[in-house]
Amino acid sequence: MRRVRELSRRWRFVHPYLLAVLTVVFALGARLLLRTAADDRSEFALFTLAIMISAWYGGFRSGLAATCIGAAAGTHFFLQPFNLAVPSLAELTLDIGLFIADGIGISWLAGELLKSRKRAENQAERILGILASISDVFIALDHGLRFIYVNAAAEQIIGTTKRELIGKSVFESFDLFVDAELEQAFRRAVKEQVKVRVESYWAPAARWFQTTAYPAANAGLSVYVSEITLRKQAELERDQLIGTLQNKLASVKLLNGFLPICAACKKIRDDQGSWHPVESYVRAHSEAEFTHSICPDCIPKFFSEIE
Repeated sequence: MRRVRELSRRWRFVHPYLLAVLTVVFALGARLLLRTAADDRSEFALFTLAIMISAWYGGFRSGLAATCIGAAAGTHFFLQPFNLAVPSLAELTLDIGLFIADGIGISWLAGELLKSRKRAENQAERILGILASISDVFIALDHGLRFIYVNAAAEQIIGTTKRELIGKSVFESFDLFVDAELEQAFRRAVKEQVKVRVESYWAPAARWFQTTAYPAANAGLSVYVSEITLRKQAELERDQLIGTLQNKLASVKLLNGFLPICAACKKIRDDQGSWHPVESYVRAHSEAEFTHSICPDCIPKFFSEIE
């Protein structure tokens, strides 16, 4: 592994310069083939193209190397001091200087573009890696609600590979989304550029899912789907328990407020003005039942012989 890393490091160092040499060699060969047809004053034209290619793929160092090699090759083969097309050494120096200046500028611009492109690619790879690693379903749709990205979790639950899904309508490829409410919500999200959230039951798998769609920069949607079966089961059990308790409470009769009771016989008067024994009134207005006994204080009063 260490040997591989060392070779990789060396290759990254050599690659820009090797690319510069190859592009300049090809440019030189093409220029020599066109020597009779091309004007001697266009001696650096193809070398400029070699600089652009080198810098675009190899960065600033590669473009700078191509500039130096191209300047040397162009001077040797096309701007020799004894060449009658070059009237003076001053003009020769000016041509080479302008070429080198152009080469440095092109190399710098192309190198910066290469850095930006690589940063964007690395960021995209990180984002795609994150999306691929999450256990919930994530899909991206275009403005026509067709698949443009599907993560591994989505492939697994849909039962189709990413390659087969890309470009197809989400409503034709995913049974979970064959739902009028969900389709209406998706189309509203695209039209109004608002977030929508829908809970739906997927009968084939007997599972509940929550689908959240976010408007995307490409006028499409970023869709996140998470399973909520356990939550739905807990909510159902909670609702059943609440219903049972409410039924129980509805069947319970409570006595409250003031009860008119006779001070002598202890009968209670109802709302219609009738008097009832305590046992009858309580039994009629509550779930209580009476059993009869006698307290120790009343035994001497009524059963003195027992005492």
